[in-house]
Amino acid sequence: MSDEIFINNLKINTVIGIYSWERQINQLLLIDVKLTYDIQKAGQSDDVNDTIDYKEICTKIEEICHQTQAKLIEFLAEKICQYILEHYPCTKIELTIKKPQAIFNAESVGVKIVRQK
Repeated sequence: MSDEIFINNLKINTVIGIYSWERQINQLLLIDVKLTYDIQKAGQSDDVNDTIDYKEICTKIEEICHQTQAKLIEFLAEKICQYILEHYPCTKIELTIKKPQAIFNAESVGVKIVRQK
């Protein structure tokens, strides 16, 4: 199966970082998600109940970011993937988290992880 549901550049302002000054401010994260999921049934039924609701995924990712207030984006990435794989019927998730304002001379820094059931 090669069907994917994707979200690109989900913008979330949240507490993230290891330095004490970072724990006092919100920073921008850009999050990309690819979920491997068979969308054939939804493609035939035109019913949101036959697919994974990407708005719901975006809302949950934002909640996880705000609740976790992670020091490392690696930790946050694992938390997000773990939750999605446990609560949604996708078989695989590719998650990229970018921190665009972390390094002055870089467009962004970040991590990309792939997890599957």
